[in-house]
Amino acid sequence: MGFMTTMSQCAGCVSGVLLTHEWELLAGQLGLSARELDVVVGVFECQKDRSIARQLGISHHTVRTHFERLYRKLSVSNRTELVLRVFETYKSNENGRNPRETPQRRQSPAAPSRARPS
Repeated sequence: MGFMTTMSQCAGCVSGVLLTHEWELLAGQLGLSARELDVVVGVFECQKDRSIARQLGISHHTVRTHFERLYRKLSVSNRTELVLRVFETYKSNENGRNPRETPQRRQSPAAPSRARPS
């Protein structure tokens, strides 16, 4: 039984950080498997590898393998960067932008014409 199964019974909230549907949306946008998402949620719960492994019923070596794949998939190199990438994606959603899109350069509104008074 994974974190999502266990935690989703808790009023629809995972770790008090994001709602279950928000985690699932992020997983889809980031291209995460269900098990990778379970590991990410463990990070947000401040759990160590062995604790995540115990919770998921897998070895800590398997957890390390999941981390290696997560780091490669998300182009990050540690847990801090992983958390930042997840929040970056979440904030992109709040701003109504698809996080996989390259940010567009904002164009400033046309400057009002300055006609000289006659």
